[in-house]
Amino acid sequence: MLLTIAALPLLAALASATASRGDAERRAAFGTGAVGVAFALSLAAFGLVLAGQSTDGFLLGIDRLRGLMLILVTGIATIVHAFATRYMNSDPGYARFFAWLGAVTAAVIGVVLASNLAVLAVAWCGVSVALYQLQIHYRDRPVALAAARPMRAAFAIGDLAMVGACAALAWTNHTGSIAATLAGANAMSTPLLYVVVGLFAIAAFSKSSQIPLHRWLPDTMEAPTPVSALMHAGIVNAGGFLLVRFSPLVVDARGLAVVIFLAGAATAFWGSSCMLVRPDVKRGLAYSTVGQMGYMIMQCGLGAFPAAILHLFAHGIFKATLFLGSGYAVHDFKRELRAPVEAKNAVRHPRAGAAAGMLVVAAGVAVALSPLGRALPPYGWVLLSFATLTCMQAVYAIVRRGTAAEIAAAAALVIVVLPGYAALVGAFDRFLAADVAAPALLVSPILAGAVVALFALGLILSWGIVALPAALRDRAYVWLLSEGIPFRVRAKRNA
Repeated sequence: MLLTIAALPLLAALASATASRGDAERRAAFGTGAVGVAFALSLAAFGLVLAGQSTDGFLLGIDRLRGLMLILVTGIATIVHAFATRYMNSDPGYARFFAWLGAVTAAVIGVVLASNLAVLAVAWCGVSVALYQLQIHYRDRPVALAAARPMRAAFAIGDLAMVGACAALAWTNHTGSIAATLAGANAMSTPLLYVVVGLFAIAAFSKSSQIPLHRWLPDTMEAPTPVSALMHAGIVNAGGFLLVRFSPLVVDARGLAVVIFLAGAATAFWGSSCMLVRPDVKRGLAYSTVGQMGYMIMQCGLGAFPAAILHLFAHGIFKATLFLGSGYAVHDFKRELRAPVEAKNAVRHPRAGAAAGMLVVAAGVAVALSPLGRALPPYGWVLLSFATLTCMQAVYAIVRRGTAAEIAAAAALVIVVLPGYAALVGAFDRFLAADVAAPALLVSPILAGAVVALFALGLILSWGIVALPAALRDRAYVWLLSEGIPFRVRAKRNA
């Protein structure tokens, strides 16, 4: 069954690649159906896993972790294929587009299901090749070709790191089996372990757009919208999945886990900050993805591997919906611009806002001290802290723009959201217990607490930015809008 699931998107790609000009749409519809069948088989395979029939063959295998990811990949790919059949209608490169779309779907499935290091490396590199071809779909546009260069450079670095890590593991353990490699993780020498985990981290950073390989993702907006949806909802998750898949190695290399944690935290802060100032919808969504992937990588460095899978699963579904609906969002925004713009910088209900903020903090503390919070893994308090800060940011946005009744409703909703999040984290931890490393806090509590405090400080400063002097506020805005290029450097370059 697993070979069939992996082969169906390849069959769809082959059908589109060999289609004549007049037959392209029919072949694309066939390809969409083939990917839909792969999704149905994925559900059936996951059902077998739940019944205790996990498999780990020579090339491909499936367990609870890979089953969840397989459903996410094939489900989103089916929706994207169906959306693209109409979106790309009358495009001159229609058949070529669907050929590469099927190829990248098959490659991602290969990454998810791989039980052999060689299959993993080949599929990982295949994702890079196919996605790059989709990115330069409009080959007559110099802007699209220029935007693809950072992607090609970042992917080349990540692919070399992946091949190096897989080769080192196969040479050391005298086997290509990932399961055997993970089982013998404790026998690896410390220098080799750090080299392998470092290479895996570089590979993960390249696909998930993490600092310092973060600049390629926001530049990919020249690709057709279905590509953006598939990329932001599925492909960028590959970095987090890779670290979770090899979590026993990450746990043993705690020094590098700290580096992964800090890189993810820095990327989360930077991506979220840039997202807030972007005037264009798709690029704003791209920076939102950078920030979300940073949080996912941060969770991997923290040791919260099941929580990282929960995050990427929810983010994949959410971001696919946003990108496929981005055209409607632009249309609605243009329609709203016809109405007079009302300045809404002032806080409309300061007392209600202060009360709501105190309620959010109290709810977070109550959940952490409750039996539900105490039952969480050692990293649970860190995740609850970030969840509380996120809820405070959402409530603040309503405080600035909503009525007193809306503020009260948002604050009340937090009382449901925070316990629900804690329950989901605990459920995923139990569900994936057999497929990831044992729960552990891989960074010191002092460092984790310091990062939480810095995020809280940044949040408070962002709330007060409207009260800053205009010159300072505008300078901060332009700095973020320029995506980190210093003013004097930019001025010289433009001169």
